[in-house]
Amino acid sequence: MRNTLLQIKSTTSFPTNWKELQWKQIRKYVNRLQQRIYRAESLGNKRKTRQLQRLLMRSKAVLLLSIRRITQENKGRKTAGVDGITIQTDIERMNLYRKNVQSYYSISQPQTLLPYLYKKEKREITSVKHPSNHRSNLAECNENGTGATMGIPF
Repeated sequence: MRNTLLQIKSTTSFPTNWKELQWKQIRKYVNRLQQRIYRAESLGNKRKTRQLQRLLMRSKAVLLLSIRRITQENKGRKTAGVDGITIQTDIERMNLYRKNVQSYYSISQPQTLLPYLYKKEKREITSVKHPSNHRSNLAECNENGTGATMGIPF
């Protein structure tokens, strides 16, 4: 029987202090998820693999671990990126975590209309992951409203 007290759930509330996070348990949770993905893929269970990959990508533990790796463990942690921002303090790390969680979990996806390939009417897409990419594709469509000239299959 598993000891469920040691497992970190990705649905936990916002942590309050960066130094009080249990990094060993967070790493263990992420490593177990990655092992489960590998095991499901090696057994050929595509549906389970896809579910676990989705769970890993949406996990708050992965977000915490990635922020830690980039801002604390990485060799270039003091070098500013394209945005010109470096994050040095624990308060800034917590603010970055809160900002990323709120932006990912609270934005409802807008409905996007995409044209059919050979029809003048448009179809409705409600689960667009990156609306900016689709808007740029729509802007590049030819006069007929199709993306056939760019090789986009819609």
